[in-house]
Amino acid sequence: MAFAWLSSAFGLCLVAVGLPFWLTPYSQLDLPDALILPGLLAVAPLAAGLRFLSVSRSAAISVTLVGAMLVANIARITVDTSIDPTTHNLFPFELAITTIYGAAFAVGGCIVGKLAGALMPGIGGRNGQ
Repeated sequence: MAFAWLSSAFGLCLVAVGLPFWLTPYSQLDLPDALILPGLLAVAPLAAGLRFLSVSRSAAISVTLVGAMLVANIARITVDTSIDPTTHNLFPFELAITTIYGAAFAVGGCIVGKLAGALMPGIGGRNGQ
């Protein structure tokens, strides 16, 4: 059951982060601003909701959401460099920025979800996880 929830979260995060990121022309991209609106703002509530429902552990949720963000960024890098190989010369830094910001928002969301689950044990998911 956790796999289905995490797979759905991966897809949702990939679309929420990827669509605005992919639709923005390369000349207007500026990390991390390109990821923040609305992608990162979708990551924290998604992580909080998954953790509140005790779908999985915080580490699995965070890795799943950060992985989706990385896939969105790697897809953008792949397409852009296939058109113009001189773009994304500093792609390792782009991936590092994506990972750091994604992890901060995902872990923050998991903390909020865990605290909300502790404050409302009858409403959240399984107790004790």
